Amino acid sequence: MKKLMLMLLIACAAISCKKECDCDENTANIDTIPNQGTESAARDAMQLNAADATCTDTVVVYKNQVDLDWTLANYGYFCGVDAPANKIYVGLGNIPENSTKTQRAEWLRDNRSKIDFTSSEEFIETAHRVPVTRLGMNQIPGSAPIIRLSEIRDAVNNLSPSNQNRFNNDKYTNYVAFSINAQGTVDVDVLNSYDPGKYSYSIPFVRSLIRKYGENAELRFAEHTDSHGNSILYFGTGSNNNMYYYDYSHKPTLTKDGLLDFTDLYKSPQ
Repeated sequence: MKKLMLMLLIACAAISCKKECDCDENTANIDTIPNQGTESAARDAMQLNAADATCTDTVVVYKNQVDLDWTLANYGYFCGVDAPANKIYVGLGNIPENSTKTQRAEWLRDNRSKIDFTSSEEFIETAHRVPVTRLGMNQIPGSAPIIRLSEIRDAVNNLSPSNQNRFNNDKYTNYVAFSINAQGTVDVDVLNSYDPGKYSYSIPFVRSLIRKYGENAELRFAEHTDSHGNSILYFGTGSNNNMYYYDYSHKPTLTKDGLLDFTDLYKSPQ
């Protein structure tokens, strides 16, 4: 009898333990991260106020699309969380870059299914904006080479004639690169991945420009060379009295020791 009672007690304890522990660690609620070590730091990251976010090159991630493992791997990049709106604000500028300057682009591609592209667009557009006049770069003349945003969209869609939504559905799969040809017009080259060695831009960035300016807006291109012979291709859009200029992100800034110098520029893969 004693042996039977002992077996029953062990069985009950096992059932109770199973009820308490029957969970998948990978899908655990990220709001119930244990308060210890790295997990404690991740918990603190989830409490960041979105209003206090000070990100560099921000993207917005859907909070309900991430699990505990993802949070532990990425909480160091957080700069704000808006739980009621289901948003985590991630700063690409917080991600250490590798020697090939592709680590942040790889992060975007690896996490594209979790990104809220609609909420991210305003940040993506801002990441590429350049304070040209403050840096002494010339305003782009009306006679400069131009291309319409709709032409860029069509160049991407024409890669797959049977898929005319390729441009609208792109999630850091393709990038577009610009160059000025011998005839003085703008060429568009659609790339399969981010290339830090080219004047390349993501499709989500081009979409953000269409949302801001409309598909018929013209991009006017110019080239600027610094005192070391480094050149960048930049473009502007808008009216002469209200032009916005785009190329590189603000990390690092476009100035070095108070002088215009492009040697250490980092172009955002956004």
